[in-house]
Formats: sequence, structure tokens, C-alpha cells
Amino acid sequence: VDDAEFNVIMLQEVLGSRGFRNCMKALDGEKALEMTLAHKPDIVILDLMMPGMNGYEYCRRIRRMAEFDDMPILVLTMLKEPQERARAFDAGASDLVNKPVHVDELLARVTLHLRRKFSMGKLNRYREENEQELKAARKMQDMLLPGAETIRDAEQRHGLTIYSHSAPCANIGGDFWGMLELSPHELALFMVDFSGHGVTAALNTFRLHAIIMELKQRMADPGLFLTTLNERLSVLLGAEQFATMFCGVLDATADTLRYAAAGSPPPLIISEGGASAYTLDCRGVPLGVRSSQRYATREVPFERGDSLLLFSDALLEGVNETFQPFEDHFFSAYSWPCKEPSQVFQSLIADFYQHTGGVVADDLTVNLYFRNP
Repeated sequence: VDDAEFNVIMLQEVLGSRGFRNCMKALDGEKALEMTLAHKPDIVILDLMMPGMNGYEYCRRIRRMAEFDDMPILVLTMLKEPQERARAFDAGASDLVNKPVHVDELLARVTLHLRRKFSMGKLNRYREENEQELKAARKMQDMLLPGAETIRDAEQRHGLTIYSHSAPCANIGGDFWGMLELSPHELALFMVDFSGHGVTAALNTFRLHAIIMELKQRMADPGLFLTTLNERLSVLLGAEQFATMFCGVLDATADTLRYAAAGSPPPLIISEGGASAYTLDCRGVPLGVRSSQRYATREVPFERGDSLLLFSDALLEGVNETFQPFEDHFFSAYSWPCKEPSQVFQSLIADFYQHTGGVVADDLTVNLYFRNP
């Protein structure tokens, strides 16, 4: 783009002789803007001083359009003063080449900016494709979780009211939970938190879910189930990959909760009417760390009116602006007694997000199982 036609003809000849194709010319800023919108060039070589719309205005106008954010604008100029050269960059120029133009320098800069543009294009396309793949993986991962119909069926068949909240910190994460009916009076439930986030953690959740479904008949004894699960998982996981897990069985006939844990956060049992609350003993080695690890089955009362609160470690580790973890609030300041189950659950989630300002650095899963009176 130059109001001196000789200059644009000369540049066309030079560029054409070096293998560049589709070199179009414009003799003023208005025509350059029109042609840019029509042809979307890979690079613009621009003179600043032109009658009508000058190079500064062309840059400002074109940079207002998001589709031309990455288009290189190479300015040919005789400006020497730093302030004037800075003005060109402020308007939207990508680079400056001094007049009179040295051909080899011009060609080198054109080549450099085109390579950068094409590299950015590839990167942006990769990001878009990756985002689409992550969304598809997230959708598949969501299918591992119990749906609304499954939850309603478990509530009706086992006399429960179930509340659930899941929020991954990224498109895909390492948390998942589930329920399986073992008998008309026994409901198995579990919660898993894999180390890490992203694709690796998500793939591990699919692996583990498949093994859980294969071994589900052993869930009646949670300790034996976790022991077997750990043996299978230890040979599949790579270094520094592991999972914490809680597995429990609600027995409506015995009024008990049988459970075993592999380093999971300690669930909370809230007694009928909120008169008391206590945490379960969940000490243990995470799954996948040591293949010879054995897990014990424990048993506690779980009567009508009681609630079981399961959660991933993101609930305890969420921090506020002064880096105080929510764990302090959860175990000390939070008032568990005298709250209905829905109030317990809703206020807990609301308090957590208020404490963290809505910023969650890990996958968050919170479930509350209330045994109806």
C-alpha cells in the first residue's frame, strides 16, 4: 500500500521474483481497507504518509476487527524520531522497515512475520481442536456419574434423599462417584479422586470405573473390594499416579454403614436432628501406591434421620484471599447441628464458594446421603 505507484510496482516485482504469489496493490488507505476486508491477506506492507486515509488510520481501523488481530502489518517509513516510530506501533504496526528499503532486509522481515502468522494459525487450530476433544471427553466422563433417574430410583428403593454437587476445575478432571444396588436393603456408594487433572486423570477414571464395574459384586465387603481394586490398579498406573477412594455400603436392615477408605478425606456422619456430628476414620494408603496394601472394613451406625457427607479434598483445601483453607471453617466454625439436610448441603456449598471467591483449584465433588425417617 503506497500512494507512489512506482513503489508498489517495484515491490510486486521483487516479491514475485522471490517466489511470493498473489501480491495485490492499493494506492491509498481506503482502497487498502476495502481489499483487506475482501481478500484477508496474510501480510500487509504499508506506507504511512498517504493522502486521505493514511497508514496510521488504516492500522487503527483494521485493528478494531478481531479477525485481523494476528495479521502482520509491515510499515515502510522514513521516520527517525522514537516518538514517531512509537506512534506507528501504537496504531497497530507489527514492524518497521526504514526507507530507502533494503531488499534483503524487507524479504527477511516478510518471511519472518509470515512464519509467525502461520505458526500462530496452526497453534490456534490445535487449540480449537483440543477444546472440542476436551468437551467430548468431559461429556463422556459425565456419563460415568449417576444420572437423575438413577438417583431417584436409589432414593425410592432405599429410603434416601441424595444431594450432589460436582465442579471440575478444568474441562476434564479426576473426580467421580457412583452407586450400586447390592440387594433390596443394601446400597453401595463410592467416591474417587485421582491425582492430577486433564487427560491423564480422565483416562484413569475410565480405567478405574471399568474395573469397579467388573468387581462390583465384591463391594459387600468394602475392605476386600478396595484390596482387590488396589492390586489391579497398581499394575496399570504410572509413577506418581494414585487415587484416593471411599467405598461404603448402607444397610437398611442392620441400620449400619460398612466402609473402607484409601486415604480419602474423612466423611461426616450427622446424627438425626443434627444433634451431633463426627468424622469417619479414613486413614489408609491411596490406591495404586503399594500393591500389597490391605484395607479393613469398618462399621458404624447409620439410622433413620442420619446423614452421610462425602466430599473430595478440594472442599478442605479451597483457600480465601489470605490463604486460609476452608478446612478450618469446616471443622470448627461451621455449625452442623440443628440443620435440615438440605440446609446443611446448600449452606455448605454457598459458604465454600463465598470463602474461595468462586475460585476452585481442584475438582470439587460433594454428596450428602440423608436416610429418611
